[in-house]
Amino acid sequence: MYYVEDLTLEDVGARMGLASGRKRASRLVITGLNRIAAVFARWNYGEVTKAQQWADATKTEEESR
Repeated sequence: MYYVEDLTLEDVGARMGLASGRKRASRLVITGLNRIAAVFARWNYGEVTKAQQWADATKTEEESR
């Protein structure tokens, strides 16, 4: 709801019926993001740094071969 419906954390908490609203919703969002990150880490996608992106983008045709 926070990312897809662009709701505030207060609104997310209210829709979920959380008494502590924003604080609890914030913890749930962070927990969810950490779980998603853990899945991607297990899949070993790896992260590309900005330096790697720049190096790849600026390679000449000759270097690519």
